[in-house]
Amino acid sequence: MTNKQQSAFFLLIVFLFACGAGLLVYRQYDLFYQEKTADGLAAANLQVRPVKQKTSAPTALADGRLQVDSPKEGDTVGQTFNVSGYAQGWFEGSIAIKVLDDNSKLLYQGNTIAGDNYGHPAPFNTSIVLTATSTTLTGKIEFNDYSAKDGSLVYQKIVNIKFSSFSSPLLAPRSFSEGGTGEAGGGDISGWKTYTNSQYGFEFQYPADLYLKNPKNFKFHYYGNGGSPPLVVLESTKQELLRTTGVLPPGAKPGVNVTMDGYDITVDVEPNPQNLSLSQLSAGLQADATSVLDVAGVQGVEYFFGDAGGYNGVLFVKKGLEFYIDIASGCEQDCSQTTSDQQQRVYRQILSTFKFIN
Repeated sequence: MTNKQQSAFFLLIVFLFACGAGLLVYRQYDLFYQEKTADGLAAANLQVRPVKQKTSAPTALADGRLQVDSPKEGDTVGQTFNVSGYAQGWFEGSIAIKVLDDNSKLLYQGNTIAGDNYGHPAPFNTSIVLTATSTTLTGKIEFNDYSAKDGSLVYQKIVNIKFSSFSSPLLAPRSFSEGGTGEAGGGDISGWKTYTNSQYGFEFQYPADLYLKNPKNFKFHYYGNGGSPPLVVLESTKQELLRTTGVLPPGAKPGVNVTMDGYDITVDVEPNPQNLSLSQLSAGLQADATSVLDVAGVQGVEYFFGDAGGYNGVLFVKKGLEFYIDIASGCEQDCSQTTSDQQQRVYRQILSTFKFIN
């Protein structure tokens, strides 16, 4: 190897060594930087947030016209709530909306716009403010499309809903004076009987055609206090006929609506060892709806349940005790059965005669 070749080889070795050393220094610096960066992020409590994925619009609607995302079927709504979803094929994107209760009382009427909805679904979202109070626990939202030619209804979608509050002639808040005479429900009560309970110090009147039952023999199926029987049970004539004889009332079908217009009114008194307030006790009921109702000069809370046949009652606190007075349909097989207006009037007449005697 000549001197020139040796010199070139030596320079190559030096060059490679320098490159290797440079790479090593860079790697060490990079590791040092990453550690410091991680420490800094941790000290600042910084986190990498995942990217929120956008919900894509549907490419097609089940019925080709409307998809309601909110509220869903059976949802509970307040006085103000949002309606949203997707629409397709609506003239100028205009969707007519009505909110009605089960008595067909109009609570809201207006329109929302779905925008460009020809050939593909377009979103809609609008705020509904009810202009009246429902008279029933349940109701519906109508989404209507009318003909531009003659105004006839060409499409309708209905979403059934529940109302968080309602006021009806039978369930409206009212006050029953102590020792009343039954005027709240109307009708003559001169032939009514009187029930007196000296242990808890109260009495009330009730129609002569209601049977005062032994609570131990009462089929106790719709209360939430562990299944124990109530203190007092009043049972309607048809309910009594079925229980004592097994004979179905006229018009009843075996296994379906077997109690016809039978109903029960019960009174229960329970201790309140934790001294819970009326609001705490009523919240624990988890009722579908509540309102203020005074009985015998004591403020109470009326509660209403729409499931399992439907029943309502009133809760109030007196002398450190919890008082519950309920009315329920005699639901045995057909638990969609509910109490009638007349039965509710009788119930309210009984409440109006309730009084404390010591």
